[in-house]
Amino acid sequence: MYILLEGQADVVVVRTSGREFVLYILGPGEGYSFLHIYHPIPRTSSLVARSRCRLLVLSKQAWLQTADERPELKDAVISVLCHRMHSVTDVLEFSNMAPAIARLAHRLVLHVRRIAPMDAPDPAIHPHFEVAITQATLASMLSLSRQRTNALLHQLQTAGAIELTYGHILVRDLAILRRIMVESEPD
Repeated sequence: MYILLEGQADVVVVRTSGREFVLYILGPGEGYSFLHIYHPIPRTSSLVARSRCRLLVLSKQAWLQTADERPELKDAVISVLCHRMHSVTDVLEFSNMAPAIARLAHRLVLHVRRIAPMDAPDPAIHPHFEVAITQATLASMLSLSRQRTNALLHQLQTAGAIELTYGHILVRDLAILRRIMVESEPD
C-alpha cells in the first residue's frame, strides 16, 4: 500500500485501444493499492508521478497489523475506498456515455468538488476555483487529443464557465458546467 505524503501522482489505466487514460489524480494524504490488500485481483492500473513525490510504503502484513490495532483507521480507509470507487465508477460511466464537451465539464466539476474545502464560501458569492491541471492531462483523462481538448476548453470559456490561463483553468461558474453536463447527456 502506498500513501502519498508529498506531490501528485496519476492513477493510469491502459484502454483496449492502447491509449493511456488518467483515471484519478492523487494528492498528499491519499493512498493507492488499498484494494489489493483485501482482494487478490491483478492490478490493472499504475501510479505515475506528476511531480516529485514522497511516499509511505506499507507491506500487506504491516497494514493488517495496524488495522487490527486501530480499527477506526481501517474504517477510515474503507470509507475513502468507497468514495473513490464511487467517483471512478461515475467517471467511467460518464466517459463512455456522454459527448466530449459534457465529459470535460464533468471532469472539471469533479475536480472542483475534490479541491474545494468543505467550508468554502457559497459558490453564488465566490464561484471561482483554480484548477491546476494541464490540457495534456485533461486530454488523457478524456481520451481525446490535446487539440480537441483545447477547442472544447475554448467553448467552455466562450460560454462563461471557465477562464484559461497558462497552466491553469479558473472555473468561474459551476452552474454553467453542470448545465452543459445535463444538456449534453444522450437521451
